[in-house]
Amino acid sequence: MVAAAHPTIWKLIDALRDEATLAEQKIDARRAGQNIRRGTNYRLHAKRILNTVEQYNAMPRADFLRSLAHNL
Repeated sequence: MVAAAHPTIWKLIDALRDEATLAEQKIDARRAGQNIRRGTNYRLHAKRILNTVEQYNAMPRADFLRSLAHNL
């Protein structure tokens, strides 16, 4: 995570922030219905939107809208 044997506290904090950002992006992608596979095409895109729509009643409205936004 940190490319140093003895990083300064500031480098460690920056690395932790970067790691938190990546984790949040992965969570948002998962909420958006993305699979781990790479490469998008229309069929996978439609499936992610369908997964999100099917979860409409199971998630808070803000999360639902955020998931749709990630797919658009």
